Amino acid sequence: MSGTGDVSETKLQERGRPSKYNSKVHPSMAKILCELGATDQKLIEAFGISETTLTTWKNKHPEFLASLKRGKAEIDKQVENALLRRALGAVVEHVTRDGDIVEKKLAPDTIACIFWLKNRQPKDWRDVKDIKVSGSLTDALNELDEDK
Repeated sequence: MSGTGDVSETKLQERGRPSKYNSKVHPSMAKILCELGATDQKLIEAFGISETTLTTWKNKHPEFLASLKRGKAEIDKQVENALLRRALGAVVEHVTRDGDIVEKKLAPDTIACIFWLKNRQPKDWRDVKDIKVSGSLTDALNELDEDK
């Protein structure tokens, strides 16, 4: 028999170029790359794929998406902790040229404080404030004309 009605869904899925995706390699590799700070663009370069393919892998392979999220969450947590230490000030160990370990006190960083507050409490700390204006623009313009 011939015709499009005879083609099964499985055969339709087999058409086209085979996927480069490997469920034994790509999820763990993606997690490691994300833990090292890789962005989606860096993942695309590392895997030799397009942005569309990365999106397809995220949508079709839940284990891949979960690995990305776990890897990104880990590095994001480390950055968040580092930002908090800078905002509050910290004591860090420093190795001198002689090999001695000395403690160095870092003063709180104002910029880190502002960044933290703007992101954690945006209603209170954002640069732009919402100002509610009542009345109409037409009334205000008419009042200006009358004053002349």
